[in-house]
Amino acid sequence: MRRLCRHWIAVATVVLATACSRMLPPQPDPSRFFVLTAMDPPTADPSPTSDRVRPLTLAVGPVRLAPYLDRNDLAIRLSADEIRYSDGERWAEPLERNVTNVLALNLSRLLGTARVFAYPRPAGLLPAYQIDVEIGRLDTTRGGEATLAAHWTIENLGTRDLLASRDSYLTRAAAGSGTPAAVAALSGVLAELSQEIASTVRDLPRKTA
Repeated sequence: MRRLCRHWIAVATVVLATACSRMLPPQPDPSRFFVLTAMDPPTADPSPTSDRVRPLTLAVGPVRLAPYLDRNDLAIRLSADEIRYSDGERWAEPLERNVTNVLALNLSRLLGTARVFAYPRPAGLLPAYQIDVEIGRLDTTRGGEATLAAHWTIENLGTRDLLASRDSYLTRAAAGSGTPAAVAALSGVLAELSQEIASTVRDLPRKTA
């Protein structure tokens, strides 16, 4: 008799739990998704060139990120040797792809050319220069300060000559509080990195037609 009672109590519990779950409305996903953004287009041609100078072509990438950045959650640096990942605040796309596309668009706008291609470049295309970027740090503090540490190179794809090899360490304070302001600061340090790369590219020799 006791076994039979226990059986029916268990059945009733399951039925009641199922009914309650159907009565409760579904809870919305509290996750928030963010992307890094490119700098605003210039109001005038930033680098007018002679008609005899061939259009500049660049390939941006591969861009390689430190392993701790290879995840969807935003990284928050608590100290020099401690990282926390934001719960429920994520990147809307793979960060490596997002960074590559932002750098390519920034350089296109800074150099006044549309012939900037994000890695992997189209088949059969041989740009004049390839820009490789290794990012060792790209995160914000709890106060919103963004930091970018990167090593980047520029290679002549025709001759395979290494034309530049630089290290960049950039910081920017967030303009406000909260994650949106921190992400905007990360976009800001990427813009500064783009400006450093563009300045070096402008000094490279250009072929005439």
